[in-house]
Parts: sequence; C-alpha cells; structure tokens
Amino acid sequence: MEEQMKTNGNLKTDESLPLSKSPYKGWLVLFLLQMVAGSTLSLAYLLFDSNRETHYHGNILVSAADICFSLTVMCLAFYTLYLFVRRKPDAVFMGKAYTIICFTVNLAALANGGAESSGLMSVPNVARSMVWQLIWFLYLTFSAQVKAHFPKSFRHPMKRDYAILTVTVFIPSVLMFAGIWETGGNSSGLREVQIDRTRLRKNEFTDGKAAFTCPDGFWALEKQKEQGLYYELVNDSVTPTSVTSIFSDYATEHNRQRYEELADSCRQVALHIEASPLYDKAYQINGNQCRLQTYRIETEEETFYWDLAMVHDAHTNKMCILMCQYKDLTESPVTELMNTVRFK
Repeated sequence: MEEQMKTNGNLKTDESLPLSKSPYKGWLVLFLLQMVAGSTLSLAYLLFDSNRETHYHGNILVSAADICFSLTVMCLAFYTLYLFVRRKPDAVFMGKAYTIICFTVNLAALANGGAESSGLMSVPNVARSMVWQLIWFLYLTFSAQVKAHFPKSFRHPMKRDYAILTVTVFIPSVLMFAGIWETGGNSSGLREVQIDRTRLRKNEFTDGKAAFTCPDGFWALEKQKEQGLYYELVNDSVTPTSVTSIFSDYATEHNRQRYEELADSCRQVALHIEASPLYDKAYQINGNQCRLQTYRIETEEETFYWDLAMVHDAHTNKMCILMCQYKDLTESPVTELMNTVRFK
C-alpha cells in the first residue's frame, strides 16, 4: 500500500498512483508524443545541419550551447514522459516546466535574431512553436483528463525536479554567455539570418549567404560539395566556352593579405599552376569591397582566360567568390555578376 500523509486536508505522496484502467487518449497522448518527437528532431537537426559552421560564425561555444541545450531538453522530455507513464506526482509540474522552457527559448530566438529565414528554425516555425507551447500549458492547467489522472491533491514537485531543471538551463547558458563574451558581446551576429529563397527576385539565386542575378544568355546550375552549396553559370548547356563558379563564405576581415591567400588557394585548385594577373583592380560596388583579377593561361593544348573576383560586405562579414574560365574576353559575366551580388 502506498505511503500517504495528510497535509492541510490535501493528499500528498511521493509514490505513484495506481496505473489507470482507462489509458491516456486524445490531446494528452498528442502532447506526450510531440514533446518527445519534437525534442529529438531538434537535436538531430542541429547535429546533422551541414551549415552549422556558418550559422554560428565558427563560434564553437555557442554551437555547443545549442547542442547541449537540445540534448538536455530531449532528456527532460523523456523524463517527463516517464513521469506521466508512471503517474508520478510531479508529472504535470514537469510537463508545464517543459512548455515554459521551450516558449522562453523560442521567444529569445525571435528577439535576438537567432531564428533563420528558412528551415526547421525559421521565423514562422519558431512562432508556431511558441503558440503550441502556450496551448499545451493551458491544456495541462485546465484539462479534465489531466485532472482525472492527476488529482490536484496528489500533485507536487520533487526536490530532484528543481535540480534537473537547473541543469537543463544552467550548463547551456554558461556556454552561451562564454561564446557571446568571446565575440565581444554581439549575440545577434552569432547565428546569421539566411537570405530567404521565397523572396528572390527574377533570375536571382542564393546559397543562403549571398544572392546574385543570372545574366541573360547563361544558365545557373546548383551544385553540392562537401563544403556546401554553390552555383555554376554556363553559356551553353552542352559545350560551354564560359564556366563561372560562385560560392560564398564568412570573413571577418578584408585586406590585401587575406585576398592574396584566398587567390593563391583558388588558383592552385582551379589552374594547378602559378600565374600572374593581366588585370588586377580593387574598387567598391554598392558599398561592398571588391577585387577582380584576370589571367591569361597558355598551355600546349589551348589558350584561355580565368577571372577571380571577391565581393565582401563588412556589415554582415560575408564574401562572395567568383571564378570564371572562358576562351574570349567578351564571354566573362563576372563584372555583371559582381554588380548584382547582395548579402541580405
């Protein structure tokens, strides 16, 4: 028999209620399922997100904080499920605590620009999640089914619950504040807001970080490498004589040394030879710092030209890199492309 005690006329117990002969159903089952599935999906999204590096500007501490928080919330969800299944007196308390934590974190993401423009953590999805957390909190408060399975006289939190909730919030918060401190307190820049693909202009393409307009007479082909998404522009789908590769990245500085290091790396990958530029110019376009180099490459088989360009935006710390190989000086779209590049 359960050990029970009377406190001010209310029934209190540290044990479980007998398992109900009428199982959970309807909204209560849906709450438990979405809690476990949602927390698991959120953790998997962070672990397998190929753009995690760019989301956090390379800040390992902030990335670790997000993963740590998702892991502790998932553990909290499974623990809360166990409490409901075993009809423990702190089940409803922990269920409400779960909804409050999720609501608060989503609110913070919207407030500091942490939500993305697309994907699982997009602004609409985050806002929708907040609405559902509010609904679930109200459901746990007023539901007749919850009251039937967990009488108010039986409910009360345990000391261990406060310890679990403290760990759930404290460790990720320490990592987050350490990451913010490392970046000089700029929390809004830790997770970059991506360019929304649904709001692209005519003939405009994006990898999420930078967008460009494809010139007339060219086709934009979406490509995928281990480093992420990039585009190739060709002037003929079968036998192109002009091929331009476009990709973007983050850069916290833009100076000659940085450009030369990048140029050397790109030349080695694309040309496999050392070469000196015929043309080298630095200038500004639409407030962005730009650099363009043109090379003339002669081999035993052929003579061709190669452009290397970089467009850098100091406000978002993003850069767009363009590499074009072509046979005639009139075939390069790089200058036109540089005029269309935008980062937000």
